[in-house]
Amino acid sequence: MRERLDPASTQHLLPGAPEPRYLTDPPTSGPHAVGPLPRGVGDRPIPRPVQVAILEAGGVLIQYRDLSGTELKRLRSLAGGDVRVAPAPRLRARVVATAWTHKLSCSGVDTAALRRFI
Repeated sequence: MRERLDPASTQHLLPGAPEPRYLTDPPTSGPHAVGPLPRGVGDRPIPRPVQVAILEAGGVLIQYRDLSGTELKRLRSLAGGDVRVAPAPRLRARVVATAWTHKLSCSGVDTAALRRFI
């Protein structure tokens, strides 16, 4: 799904800045953090300003909630290069992939759909 570009996407947030409002959840554009970006597979949720920074840099972020060990293993196999995988306990769908102004929501780990999105 293509999402509208947030007009505030040119804003860079310094460390310690309050989190801005985003047009989408999870965000697919908007104000974003500066600094080093997480890579690969993470064990903790990624703050939304960092999520947007990943996308602005050309990365794909795959976030998940409530997955079994087998599902998580399959999802983690997609990480690498510009693809990051991290938990996000407040997602509406169980798996959500985001790229700059694009989002894919899945009810489970659909590796074929996720590979096409990437």
